[in-house]
Amino acid sequence: MMPHVQGQTGRLTSKPSSAMVQTRGIGEGRQAPQAGQSMFVWLKNERTIRRIGRWFGWISLALVLLTILTGYGITQFRIVTPLTAGFLGKAVSQHWHESLGLLVLAALAVHVGIALWWRWKGTRD
Repeated sequence: MMPHVQGQTGRLTSKPSSAMVQTRGIGEGRQAPQAGQSMFVWLKNERTIRRIGRWFGWISLALVLLTILTGYGITQFRIVTPLTAGFLGKAVSQHWHESLGLLVLAALAVHVGIALWWRWKGTRD
């Protein structure tokens, strides 16, 4: 255990004082996988899987909105180009619109797959 500084004297103690708030930092409470264990041990935690599903939901939403914006940029480029400070011209919008299709489907598939798994798991228990 790391020694803690107590009060204004700077005296080191082995226990934190009652006024100190203990928080868990990033990575605390996690153990490294043992020999022969998978690196994906953390995926066994259901909360982590749900969190990944939620993140992919937000990513899907952002990609769908970007797809809509680029689609509008293809058809109404005279409006979208000045609004995006020249970043989304007609050619760039066309290229991005064609490229985003598979990303949207993949992110949405992960999100829906995790959501359906969670509901199916909940009805079994």
